[in-house]
Amino acid sequence: MIINTEKLIDITKVTVDITDGRPYIYFLFYIDEHTPRYSFRNHQYVPDPTGPIVMDEGMDLFNKKKRVLKYIGQTQGRSIFRILDHYYADEKRLKLRAAVGPVFTHMRIVKLPRFIYDNVRVHHETVLVRKYLPEVNRNSSSVFGDIQKMIILNSQGKVTIQDLIYPYALHARDVWKAAEAYKREDWEWVKANCAVPNKYRHLTIEQLKSGKYSFGENFWMGKVRGKYFGQKPGQKKQFGRWFRAAIVFKHNKQFHVKKEFHQKMSKLRKLYGDDNINQLILFHEEKELHS
Repeated sequence: MIINTEKLIDITKVTVDITDGRPYIYFLFYIDEHTPRYSFRNHQYVPDPTGPIVMDEGMDLFNKKKRVLKYIGQTQGRSIFRILDHYYADEKRLKLRAAVGPVFTHMRIVKLPRFIYDNVRVHHETVLVRKYLPEVNRNSSSVFGDIQKMIILNSQGKVTIQDLIYPYALHARDVWKAAEAYKREDWEWVKANCAVPNKYRHLTIEQLKSGKYSFGENFWMGKVRGKYFGQKPGQKKQFGRWFRAAIVFKHNKQFHVKKEFHQKMSKLRKLYGDDNINQLILFHEEKELHS
């Protein structure tokens, strides 16, 4: 990732227009006097201690390289409060997904138009996190376990980090259409575009609203193991909650790529998952040490 520091905001020199309530996508960077800098000359990037360009090499499987890009997030428009909350998070909250800590020196904010329910911004954040895999984002896209590390090391370059990222095939237009269907309570759209179990496809709107059915694609709350959690039976779910259950996990695009992903992972485990992970990591470290 090539970063032009002239487009970044130094966190010691932040100014904010509090009347601007548009949703934001924000990028948090760590840049100090030791960060290599470059200039663009003769169609190539050349080392330059005073240059405006810094580079982030991407995800480091063993966390040995200093990353420039630390975090990508989104917010409804009060981003400065969210960023302050990130910076001053205590040790206890740093264990949570939403906490970052004082690990950034610069930021960039990209303002978006205000969309219905603002969930398009969440979509853009999801795409960007999967593309750049920031160091601090704590989710399945940017945190690899022993199995993934084992597959990459055993494959000797045949499998890349991107091959092992949990799939996300949605487009911003899919998010918009889902929001419109939620707004209209369009059950026919859900049945046409989501992997609704056959036993629920025959249900009417009145039955869906009854509170007896708790499956994710239903717009309304139902019983979960005989209990209700947070909302009353038959009450319409919050859009974000419904979107995650019905679209992120059950949209036809997502459903098919997830199935293919799990099949691929099963094959990769059989091909490259036999060796002891600790021995592989030790071998990799010694190889780097002597190279």
